[in-house]
Amino acid sequence: MRSSLCILAAVVTGLFVVNVGAAQEPPPPADDQRELPPVGDWRLKRQCIEAYDERDYATAEQACKPLAEKGDVEAQRKLGMIYLSGYGVFNTEKRAEKWIRKAAEQGDPQAQFTLGTMYLHGVGVAKLEPFAAQWIMKAAQNGHVEAQETLAYMYLVGQGVEKNPSKAVEWYTRAADNGYAKAQYNLGVLYYKGRGVVQDVDKGLRLIKKAADNGYEEAKKTLEMIGKP
Repeated sequence: MRSSLCILAAVVTGLFVVNVGAAQEPPPPADDQRELPPVGDWRLKRQCIEAYDERDYATAEQACKPLAEKGDVEAQRKLGMIYLSGYGVFNTEKRAEKWIRKAAEQGDPQAQFTLGTMYLHGVGVAKLEPFAAQWIMKAAQNGHVEAQETLAYMYLVGQGVEKNPSKAVEWYTRAADNGYAKAQYNLGVLYYKGRGVVQDVDKGLRLIKKAADNGYEEAKKTLEMIGKP
């Protein structure tokens, strides 16, 4: 099992302009007509993001929480991750699960993947591999490459889903095509060994070399081991 613990729309309004009886495209509203979030929310959002990125989690918690309570999905995810890490704040996995779930239910791929890994490893929730697979699949379908690679592994070994090497190849391919070096390596190994696909040693080596070129250390070691640096 692998741990991998290890996302504002401005609403504008306008008037339809009628000219010679025909409806035309409304002009963009003047700046003073735009409906913008309150100034305080903009400041909090900036503080939430900057403090989080600077790992000042105590400050980030204070800035992110009121935004999260208003439904801001990025603030919900960041608040959940702050509670999950416990750095600079009182660590509570239950509070982490609450906010990460809220962001995940709003369609945030990173939150979906994080919630899935929480179920996968029993962090803040019961360890339920089928639930883990459901959330990781949602993230994968939303283009989260690490989720795609994780889902591929789950299909490969039958973790939370029915074992299906062909499905594993499908998801490894998606992640590899998205440039994820770890998936490129694992897909290359499958082709090299003929697992879940018709064996194609040359294609396997090309994928492993691509992963190595993208900085994946395990791929570099494998090429050295088989004498194909």
